[in-house]
Amino acid sequence: MIDIQPFVAITRFVGDGNITEYSDNNKVEINKNFTDGVGDEVYTMTIPNLKPGRTFYVRLGARVDDSYKKHNFSDIIEVKVP
Repeated sequence: MIDIQPFVAITRFVGDGNITEYSDNNKVEINKNFTDGVGDEVYTMTIPNLKPGRTFYVRLGARVDDSYKKHNFSDIIEVKVP
């Protein structure tokens, strides 16, 4: 696994190219083989400075070291910031 990264948008269309101030700045470098215990670890991500009173749509993307190096995405969740 290369890295994991949050993706944040104000619409349900969440993926590469969304709000980079929330996504790119919060990427976590992993650089380990899955067999080295990556699957046994728990990673916590906090996305600071989300604007109050707004609804955001968030998902995580994980990249593996294959020939494509594209993100594999989690389900999208809705986050309402009070």
